[in-house]
Amino acid sequence: MASPNHISSKRSMQNVSTKYESLRVIQWMQNAVSVSGTDDKIASNAVAAFREIIRGSSYANRIKARNLWTTRFIILEKLKPPENSAMRMPSRRSLGISRRSFPINAFQGRGRKRTPWVDYMHSVLVAECGSLSTEGIKFSIIVLLKIALQALSEPESPFRAFDIDSSSGNPIKYIITLPLLSDF
Repeated sequence: MASPNHISSKRSMQNVSTKYESLRVIQWMQNAVSVSGTDDKIASNAVAAFREIIRGSSYANRIKARNLWTTRFIILEKLKPPENSAMRMPSRRSLGISRRSFPINAFQGRGRKRTPWVDYMHSVLVAECGSLSTEGIKFSIIVLLKIALQALSEPESPFRAFDIDSSSGNPIKYIITLPLLSDF
C-alpha cells in the first residue's frame, strides 16, 4: 500500500537536461570515438558515463543518447557562439526545436460564459506576461496576483476592485485568488 505522501502515477517524471549538459555529452562521445576509432555502442557507453544527465528507463536513455549522437553536427553548429560576441545559448526556436502542440478539445465559445471582468483580466495578464517574458523575467503566480490587483486600481481600467461580480455577488478583489489565477 502506498504511503499517504506518495502520489502514484502511471507516467514517469520527465527528465530534462540543459543544452550545456547535452553539449558535454556530445563532446565526450566525440572524444570516445576518436580514442576507440569506432562508434559502436557509443550510446550505451554515454548512458553509463552520464547517469546524472541521461536518466530514465534504459530504452529511453539509449534513444536519447543515440539522438544526441545523430544530431551532433546540428547541435554543435547551433551552440557555437557567433564571432565577436559574448557566449549566449540559443533559444529552442533557433535550434529548430518546436514546442509540442496539443489538440484543443473544446472550441472557443463553448462551455460556461465568462464575465466581462474575467475576459478583461485575462487579456491584461496575457499582455503583461508576454512583456515580462520578452525581458527575460521569470514570474510566479504571486506576481500575477499583484499584477491583477494593480490592474484593477489603474484609472483606465473599466473595472474596480470593489465592483460586484454578477455571478457570485462578491467584490472582484476578493474573487481574484491564487487558485483562480492558476486557471489563467
